[in-house]
Amino acid sequence: MNRIKELRQLNKVSQGDLAKITGLTRQAISYYENDKREPKNETLQKLAEYFGVSVTYIKGETKTEMLTKIINTMYLIICNRIPMSSDRETIDNTENSRTIAATELMLLMYQVLNLDHNKQFEEIVGKNANLLGIKGKAKLNYIRESSESATDDNYKSDIENAKAWIKFYENL
Repeated sequence: MNRIKELRQLNKVSQGDLAKITGLTRQAISYYENDKREPKNETLQKLAEYFGVSVTYIKGETKTEMLTKIINTMYLIICNRIPMSSDRETIDNTENSRTIAATELMLLMYQVLNLDHNKQFEEIVGKNANLLGIKGKAKLNYIRESSESATDDNYKSDIENAKAWIKFYENL
């Protein structure tokens, strides 16, 4: 099942307007929505970018069960005030350690949704800079400094930590 029609209606966009925006025909959009034709990967990517979702989401392949586990684990970690330990990490009763674990779980969620975590991070940090009133060159420096710890090695470690938290949750 694809979600093109659902996303189009949710965003209050007509088939004709979506066709213009994406460079497709209205007829092609109709075929895709009615499962009469399978969109090519580049078409799915255009649609995903426009709607701000992953290709897997549009195709109806989002792993709802895994996302539910991530959300439930995140909720447990954020709300719980007692120390917890996975096989990789320990959360003491500080807000900082709960925030780190929740951030690791969010990275796993981006992975499951097939979203670029670097792009998401840059957008979030940019919005945070806006909230703080940081502009121009100072904003670019803020984003760069915030990204210094966002290395591939740290990302891989964070994903493994998140998976360990999921396992911890499943074993409760």
